[in-house]
Amino acid sequence: MLYSLLLLVAAAGALAWAVSAVVLRATRASGRHALESAEAKWQQQLQQQPGGCVFESFTLGWLNVLLRSLWTPLLEKHVAGLTSELMQKIFNEVLEKDSHKAPWKYISTISVEQLSFGLLPPTFQAAVLRYDPAASLLSVGMDVAFTSNSAQAVILVKTRAMKLLAPLAARLEATHVSFRGRLNLGLALSAEPPGIAGIYYSFASPPHLDIAVRPLGTPLPAEFDGGIAGALQGVLRRIISRRMVEPQRRFFDLHRLYMNKHIARVGGPGGLLRLVINCAKQLSPPAAAQKQQSTQGAAAAGTRASSAGSRRMSEAAAASKAKQSSYCQVRLGQTVLRTPIAHHSAAEDAVWNWQLSLALPLDLAQLATTSPAAAASEATVCSFAVYEAQTVGEPLLLGKTRIYLPALQLLPNAEPRSVLLSLKGTASSKAALHVAVAWLKLQRIHDDAMQQAVALVAAV
Repeated sequence: MLYSLLLLVAAAGALAWAVSAVVLRATRASGRHALESAEAKWQQQLQQQPGGCVFESFTLGWLNVLLRSLWTPLLEKHVAGLTSELMQKIFNEVLEKDSHKAPWKYISTISVEQLSFGLLPPTFQAAVLRYDPAASLLSVGMDVAFTSNSAQAVILVKTRAMKLLAPLAARLEATHVSFRGRLNLGLALSAEPPGIAGIYYSFASPPHLDIAVRPLGTPLPAEFDGGIAGALQGVLRRIISRRMVEPQRRFFDLHRLYMNKHIARVGGPGGLLRLVINCAKQLSPPAAAQKQQSTQGAAAAGTRASSAGSRRMSEAAAASKAKQSSYCQVRLGQTVLRTPIAHHSAAEDAVWNWQLSLALPLDLAQLATTSPAAAASEATVCSFAVYEAQTVGEPLLLGKTRIYLPALQLLPNAEPRSVLLSLKGTASSKAALHVAVAWLKLQRIHDDAMQQAVALVAAV
C-alpha cells in the first residue's frame, strides 16, 4: 500500500514537472514570437522611412541631474519670468475676447504679480529622437512631469463696479501645480545663425494639469469666490488643448528673435545691410600695373641672368603669377570691411562666398523716391574694391565699383537680391563682381504670445 502511494506521488510529481516544462516552453516561445514581431514591426517602420533618417531612443537621467543643479541658481528665474509674461498675454487676450461672458465681464484687469516654481525642476523621461535630413528637422518626443515644491503664484484680480458693489481688488494664490504629459519638440535646423531656424512644440495628447488656487488676503464675494479660480484653470487647459495638442503645433521663430537681437546690437537707425561677396570674374591688373610689373621683372631677371639658381627662381616666380591671392574691400560711410584672402585662386577669377554686415545710418525706404544726385552720400553709396595681396609693398588694385543702395529698391527682411557689378580700372572690359544684397530691419512680433514673452524676457 505504501509502495503504491509512493508511486502515485512520484507519478503526480513527474506529471506536474512535465506540465510546467510545457507551459514554460510555450511562454518562452510566445515571448520570442512577441519580440520577433516587435523587431519585425520596427524594421518595417525603418524601411518605410526615407533614406538617411536617424532614430535613437535613450533615457534622460543625465538631463534631470543637470536641471537640478542649474534650476535654483539660474533656470528657475528665467522660466518663471517667461511663464509670467506668457500668462499675462493669455489673460489679456481672454479679457478682450470674452468680455461679454461670465465671469470675465465682471473683471477689469488680471495681473501676474509674482511667480515662482519652487525648488524642484521638471523631470524628463523616455526620449525618442528622429532626424529627417530631407526636411532638416530633428524631432524629439519625451515624457515631462512637474510637481511643485514651495511654488507660489500671486494673481491680482480687479473687478468692475456692479450695482451696489464697489470695485474690488483681490489676490489669488496658487501654491500647488502638477503637470505631466508627452511633449513633442521639432528643431528646424538651418545654416543661418543661430543654427536653429525655429522650434515646433506640441503635446501628443491633452496633458494633465492641476492647480490649487485659493483667495489670498481679502476674499472675493461668494458669487465670485471659486468661480474665477476655476475659470482661470479652465482657460489654461483650454488654450493648451486647442493650440498645443497634436495635430495642432506651435512654432517658435528662433531665427527672428536672434536677428532682432543682432540688428539691435550692431545695426544702425536704418537697420542692417547684409552683403555676401560671392566671386569676381575676369580679373586682371590695369595696363600700367602690368607694364610696371613686367619692367621690374625684366630688370630683376637681367641682374640675375648669370646665376642658374636665379633663373630657376625667376621661372618659379613667373609660374606663380598664373595664380593670384586677392580680396575684396567694402566701404559704407566710415565703416570698412574686407573678405579673407582667396589664396592661389585662378589667374582671372576669385571666389570668397563671404558674408559681411554693415550698419545703415539711413532708412532706405525714405530715400527710394529721392533722386540719386540729391541723396547720394557716403551713407547711401556702398563702394567695392578688389585687391591683389602683395608680400612686399602696397596691395595691387585689380578693380573697383560702387552702388547706390536706394536704386536697388530693396524690401526689408526679403530674400537677398543678386547683383552683378562691372569693375572699373581693369584691363578687361568683362571684369565683374557678383554680390548678394539684403536689407534687414527689426521685425515686430505680434502673432504669438510665446514669441512676445520671450522677446520681453530677452530684452531685460
